[in-house]
Amino acid sequence: HMREIDLNKSADDQELPLQDGAIIVVQQASDPADGAVFPTVTDFFTRVKDRVQVTLKPRTSSPLSENSKKDTPAGVFTLEMMKSWTYDDVSRAVAQHLELDHPLKVQFTARSVYVDTPRPHPIQYSEDATLQDMCRSQIYTLFYEAIDLPLPDFEKLVNLRVTLHDAKHDEVATVTVTIPRDNTVSDLQDAIKKAVGEKVKASDVLRCMEIHHWKIWQVCDPRLQIGECHMEANSSNLRAEV
Repeated sequence: HMREIDLNKSADDQELPLQDGAIIVVQQASDPADGAVFPTVTDFFTRVKDRVQVTLKPRTSSPLSENSKKDTPAGVFTLEMMKSWTYDDVSRAVAQHLELDHPLKVQFTARSVYVDTPRPHPIQYSEDATLQDMCRSQIYTLFYEAIDLPLPDFEKLVNLRVTLHDAKHDEVATVTVTIPRDNTVSDLQDAIKKAVGEKVKASDVLRCMEIHHWKIWQVCDPRLQIGECHMEANSSNLRAEV
């Protein structure tokens, strides 16, 4: 516990929590205009108390990004951070280390509680989240992945893996489509046609559905938004038919 004491006031006018073993640090009066990084003793010891060494590990073994010019052996590195840093502060520090062209082109995933592996889902962007919130434990390890868009824009997109079947129900192609979550299923159908090229005709009408255990779970209404169909949670089971 830290407590500032005004030496210009008498001890009788201040409640001094002094006891055996208390440490008193005396600071010379300073001018705020001097621009000191830690203008008071309290500021300095707050930093000493809150600073931590954070280990950053690549979420995958794939190359970071075309925008990354720098990498360390195995992609693992350590940075000094503050527990009170915001998501923006953490992302800025990591992006600077990786020499990315935007401070938010990094996506983080928290460490699993019992094993040194990333959790299944990445951390959602939040301006209010702190480093302590992101790590979710006293083990300061984060898994990172460089992305091609700033994270707030990236989270508006969804990657959907779609299997295309022809009129005879034969599988003819499997494609991954990146599309905004607020687009409609009709927009997805157009994107699938574009992705598969000559394997379908422009005039063909596609039907999108979710398949579970070889049965149709739901046929997606072309008028609904992709987010309303919850496709991102079941993208491995999407099927499009001519």
